[in-house]
Amino acid sequence: MGAAVRLKVAVRSLAQLTCRSGDIHFRYDDGTDSREGIDTQKRLQRDRGPTYEREMSVKDTWSDGIVELELAGRVDGCDLASGIVEEFKTTRSEAERLHAYAGGVHLAQLRLYAALLARAHPERTDWRLRLLYCDPDTDAVTPFEESLDAAELEQFLQRCCRALARALADLHQHRERRNAKLAGLQFPHATFRPAQRDLSAAVFRTVRDGGALLFEAPTGSGKTLGALFPTLLALGRGNVDRVVFLSSRTTGQSSAEATVDRLCSDDSVRRVTIVAKAKICFMPEPVCDPEICEFARGYYDRSAPAIAELLAVGTMARDAIERIAMAHRVCPFELSLDAAVWADIVICDYNYVFDPVVRLKRLAGVTNDRIALLIDEAHQLGDRVRDALSTRLSRSLLGRARKLISDTFAAKRAAALDRRLTQLRRDTVRAGELDPNSFECRIERADGVVKAAEDLLEALTSEANAARDPTITELTFALSRLMRVAGWYDAERFAIFARGDGRDIDIEWRCIDPSAAIAETLADYRAHVRFSATVTPFELTGRAHGQPDARTLRVPSPFSAERLGVFAVPDVGTLYRQRSASLPRLIGAIRSMVDARRGNYLVALPSFEYLDLAAAAYAAAFGATSLVRQARGMSESARADFLCAFTSRAHPIVGFAVMGGLFTESIDLPEGALAGIAVVGIGLPPPSLERNAIEAHFGESHGRMLAYEQPALSRVVQSAGRLIRRESDCGVVCLIDPRFVAPAYRDYLPSEWRIVRTQAERLPSALAAFWRTVE
Repeated sequence: MGAAVRLKVAVRSLAQLTCRSGDIHFRYDDGTDSREGIDTQKRLQRDRGPTYEREMSVKDTWSDGIVELELAGRVDGCDLASGIVEEFKTTRSEAERLHAYAGGVHLAQLRLYAALLARAHPERTDWRLRLLYCDPDTDAVTPFEESLDAAELEQFLQRCCRALARALADLHQHRERRNAKLAGLQFPHATFRPAQRDLSAAVFRTVRDGGALLFEAPTGSGKTLGALFPTLLALGRGNVDRVVFLSSRTTGQSSAEATVDRLCSDDSVRRVTIVAKAKICFMPEPVCDPEICEFARGYYDRSAPAIAELLAVGTMARDAIERIAMAHRVCPFELSLDAAVWADIVICDYNYVFDPVVRLKRLAGVTNDRIALLIDEAHQLGDRVRDALSTRLSRSLLGRARKLISDTFAAKRAAALDRRLTQLRRDTVRAGELDPNSFECRIERADGVVKAAEDLLEALTSEANAARDPTITELTFALSRLMRVAGWYDAERFAIFARGDGRDIDIEWRCIDPSAAIAETLADYRAHVRFSATVTPFELTGRAHGQPDARTLRVPSPFSAERLGVFAVPDVGTLYRQRSASLPRLIGAIRSMVDARRGNYLVALPSFEYLDLAAAAYAAAFGATSLVRQARGMSESARADFLCAFTSRAHPIVGFAVMGGLFTESIDLPEGALAGIAVVGIGLPPPSLERNAIEAHFGESHGRMLAYEQPALSRVVQSAGRLIRRESDCGVVCLIDPRFVAPAYRDYLPSEWRIVRTQAERLPSALAAFWRTVE
């Protein structure tokens, strides 16, 4: 009788899962680019002898009768004639320190490769293992060597496989219980909403068969449930192994948590939410240096029982993660990441999938699991990935850090980088005949800055204050990201911008077109479903995400169109130059909306500057006692107070908020909390070098739409979407701007909106007529 569990495992994963020990350390967690590693390895292998083989594939099977592991990997280099096996690790870090930090895993990987070679070549009994740390810039090599016989290698292989087999057997048993539970999953409501059944069927087929789906559904229509319910059905039927749910906001993540808990109320499904390191860290600053943080020091020596205890909880929410991490004195952030390897559902931010610097390879699981990827708020995906692929470096940050660097060699490297930045500033001003005190322009190259930054980053690995001072830590992270961005930079998809302010210069390497990166990442998943209330037009979103052939679905609103009144007010100009003159008419239109029906109202504006102007004028005209306003940099308690004002029902409230901000996307207010929303202006982003570069890159067909129009109109629809969230809700949306009646913008707005065009002075009568129809 064969083994009950048969799984494919990469040699590298086997080493990492069974042989890691010691500390977490931020200095050694950012490796070099994979292309650099390949190129460096090829250069160093050129002079190997004629019997030397590069990139040799190895595989074999291990079994204990219950678990069967198909082990596979690729040996960097070996010479079977002399029994030499080599593993290359490319790094700019000091090799001795890196080996002390991660050498256990690196050596384990090399031993496992050698063990598989020894199985394949039993005629050889003695093997020489060479672990080589290589600098990609100088080709300097620091070797660590050992000699083992075939019996010792086999013993090591057996020990690693037995350790992993125990965990995989437990995982298999858990998944059998999970699938039995989910196979009979019932829809949590008595009936489906209109079109909700068709949506669930489309998502289920996509996840079951593998593929891509983009769907648009109105806010409040149950998008999260519509995506998760059929996906969990497919999970229970064995079509996928795991689910990753992405949301760009904590409110979206909370909605996913609540939905999963409603569908699976017991511990049969393991669900973990990845909370940002800065929020969950036990230390004042998330430094991740074992010399400072006791939770990083010795983490891998204490983490196994903490992971086991956390997995037993099932619902791995923040409070459980923090409680168990504190009990075992381990890092809560790292604990949540390790738990994600074994979880059924992982809820997290976009960055953990799409940012190449912080991307979690652990999300793939132990055995390259088949994963369904659900992407909420998909209208934000392009901008978020664009941000993830970009970086900046400022002379002001370097200057602050230079005052704190104690190492002489690092100080010299920092001075050299400062000279490079100063020279680039001088050359840019001269070439463009710019104002040296204030300029902004696009430049072609900044190679000298990149090389000097690389040299400084290497020197900072020995800087004593690097972990203790947040400014040096900030600089180190900025330099590390710059090295990664420089590795994937190309002039077609990226642009470099230089900005000068006095003696300071800021260099930004900016991704213009992230579509290829998005497509490459999505290809790693068995199925992916992107969804939002605002991904119209589909063709445009498909181009932006590199998914022109994905299936699309538009879900009609489940709410009666008669319960939503949409009024376009075109005679109030909101352009910057018009705002002062049109302010009285704007305040009058807002007051007309408020007076038409008692209730709470939200006013969404395109900027804080405009918000401050309008809120001050409204307060001067009608008093401030019933007015609340969003402020820059609000604390969590201040945000809660703002939202609470709409639910206290003590007296009607008029709230002023910024489009695309905290209170106009992803929040779900209680039933009847709002009677109306005024959207002031279409919120086109102001012209900028970046937006203009995006427009030029995508050309006449899509350029202006992607650079300016879609981001703006998406915020408009998201803002209006705070109003109708349930069948019982009703209210009005006032679109205040002449451009809302322009045909060019109508395609971005929901097709179910029955827009009534009215002048500001006639708005009261139009509103009154609407309210009479719903009474």
